[in-house]
Amino acid sequence: MNLIAPALSLDIEPTLADIKKALSDIRTVERDVFVMLKRTKMTFVQTTYSNGSYALECQFESSDNRFRAKRIFTYDEITQAFELYYKADIAWKQGIKFEKINTSDSLIFKLGLFAGNILIGIKKLFTHA
Repeated sequence: MNLIAPALSLDIEPTLADIKKALSDIRTVERDVFVMLKRTKMTFVQTTYSNGSYALECQFESSDNRFRAKRIFTYDEITQAFELYYKADIAWKQGIKFEKINTSDSLIFKLGLFAGNILIGIKKLFTHA
């Protein structure tokens, strides 16, 4: 499992403490404000932070199976969801209503995925040089 937060220069195998810290620290940055917890290349949960609250998205196996929570979350709520996901406890999504995101035709999604991969590649290039 990987914890990814480009604005915090994170791409690590996390502990629960790393996850909590990242979710807290994204409140202090101004761009690329997201934290992703990846189980596999195409299965993850991620959150963005804006104006005092967190949004939640998840994806299972394919971009065709991507969903967005219909509500926003507090720090405590998003931390609990990420901790349960990290522990592979299906309760992480209990009580959350999701809506499907159509990413197959989304130029913004494709550009974001492209940019994210470039940032990760650059980081790896400089950390292994």
